[in-house]
Amino acid sequence: MKRPSAAVIGLVVSAGFCVGFTGYLIYVGLRPDAPSGFATPAEIYLGGGGLLAGVLGLAVFLGLVLRPAEPMRDQMPADDETPRV
Repeated sequence: MKRPSAAVIGLVVSAGFCVGFTGYLIYVGLRPDAPSGFATPAEIYLGGGGLLAGVLGLAVFLGLVLRPAEPMRDQMPADDETPRV
């Protein structure tokens, strides 16, 4: 990847989605200790979709950030070209 800063920004935004939509789902009443039924289906779909987008974004951008760097092919001699001394 030529611009690793874009992957880091995407990683931060995806983490923000995860935290934000988890907080939203807790705010609308989907807590483990609360009886369910307070949230409407639209709120559940909105929160769940945002949380899913955040998790998938984390997977994609974390994969881009942690991918090993490609070797620079311009500076390396080709296999059939051995340097002569």
